[in-house]
Amino acid sequence: MPGKRARRHFSQLSEFERGLIIGMKTAGWSTRRVADQVDRSECTVRNCWEQWTREGTHARKTGSRATRKTTRREDRRIMRQALVDPTVTRSTIREDVSVAIVPQTISRHLSEANLKSKRHFRALPLTPEHRQLRLQWCQARSMWNVTDWQKVVFSNESRFVLRTDDKRVRVWRRPGERYNSPHTVLRHTTRTAGVMVWGPLNLSRADTSSRWCGVVVRRGRCQLRCRPRHLTKVQNYVVRRQKPSSS
Repeated sequence: MPGKRARRHFSQLSEFERGLIIGMKTAGWSTRRVADQVDRSECTVRNCWEQWTREGTHARKTGSRATRKTTRREDRRIMRQALVDPTVTRSTIREDVSVAIVPQTISRHLSEANLKSKRHFRALPLTPEHRQLRLQWCQARSMWNVTDWQKVVFSNESRFVLRTDDKRVRVWRRPGERYNSPHTVLRHTTRTAGVMVWGPLNLSRADTSSRWCGVVVRRGRCQLRCRPRHLTKVQNYVVRRQKPSSS
């Protein structure tokens, strides 16, 4: 893979690789042969060997990496901002810290603290009555076996927005904190402009021929609904316009 090989040439030599290069060069190997053996560039092999012959050491020089732009105090300030306000943007953090750093640097510092940028968990706005009804539904079917569940059709849907920005806010959180209150937002249930792809699946017929797909195109209060068809016949949808909802 050329991309992977190119990225490898930017990484530092390990102690084991430096020892291999010195050993093979001492044995009389050519620079090209050594480079092919350790999967490094000839320039890297040459620099390592010249350092050994000139200084008698293969240790990496101190200060040979990029200097850190932020202090430890500024790093703690960046992390504290993300913990206090999970929705804070990188631009806001940079303005508050007042350090000339790029947004990628802020993301890297937060990643070191195990804070990653994720989307809100979108929960349904359930009332206590809704929760009670769902609990009763699950308890009534807690003893079902595979035969019973094969009579049920499971479905899922994916939304595709028509605008360039779907207005979804990202949050900084650690793994395992997805369902915490600061990282949860109630899902918008009213109709908005977009494309919703819906498809069911039955456990008794998990082959491709039993999968169906439907498409609902919503624009304001008017929607177009495509008749459900097999996935192998998606291109043969018949679109019909429905009356706008009066609710």
